[in-house]
Amino acid sequence: MNMNRKAAFAASAGMAAAFLSACSDTPTAPTAAAFVPKSSFAVAGSAATATPVPSEFRVCKSGNAAGTFIVSTTPAGAGYGANHTFVSPVTVQPGTCVVVAEDDAASGSGSNVTVTESPAANLTGIAGVRISITDGISTISNPQNGFTDFINSIHGVRLTFTNEVTASGCTFTQGYYKNHETYVQNLLAGGNLNIGTLSNPFLFNADQIDENLGTNPKGGNAFYILTHQLITAELNILGGGSAPVAVQNAIAAANLLLEDKTISAAERDQAIALAATLDAYNNGLTGPGHCD
Repeated sequence: MNMNRKAAFAASAGMAAAFLSACSDTPTAPTAAAFVPKSSFAVAGSAATATPVPSEFRVCKSGNAAGTFIVSTTPAGAGYGANHTFVSPVTVQPGTCVVVAEDDAASGSGSNVTVTESPAANLTGIAGVRISITDGISTISNPQNGFTDFINSIHGVRLTFTNEVTASGCTFTQGYYKNHETYVQNLLAGGNLNIGTLSNPFLFNADQIDENLGTNPKGGNAFYILTHQLITAELNILGGGSAPVAVQNAIAAANLLLEDKTISAAERDQAIALAATLDAYNNGLTGPGHCD
């Protein structure tokens, strides 16, 4: 899938001014610095370690749940550097880190980067550090979801999001939701179920969900095979059914696969495999189990 590279949030001008006025990142005493400018630059979306690096904004994930992050950048000072890149949306798996933005701009220039976990299900905490080649590493005090910070060849950031899922609730099959439209309406609370990506979503109300689930996937139509199970899994989670990491990953992958609202011939095998993972969850073979 192509990565969407677009700005979605406004960055803080005040923060940019603070960083561009001095190299010191925080009022806390940093550790001793022993850093040199990088000789090469990571492409946004690259796997990384948890060690902060100047010019990079790294996002790490701890706990037992993957997370999808929306990333945006705005130029600061004299503007972006020659190697400015970012990736959005990006999914980060438990125990891994990803470079979500890179900017090698010199002093007085750079990027304000905003990172938001969306949805932020079961988010239990965020921790972060900044790195400066002049002042070393310092702790970010109480970072919040929707966090904005500054990077350039002198400054870097690493945030770690912790999401913990515990087994709870139970799951229904697609047939249950097809035959209980009032229950679906109650789950949606008059709103819509979003399928696909935030930048190009399907918006399904209760009537449209009923129509989708009632459509026979004739000839093994992979679009309906996948959307039947994806909609059902999303409704099960809305209803309080916890989802294992494998199911969360399958949901994130299915939504990305449906970004263009079609399933191509080349994507069919992946769609069928994802549907099988979600079907096992919906039938109670994985996860908290089927509702009595």
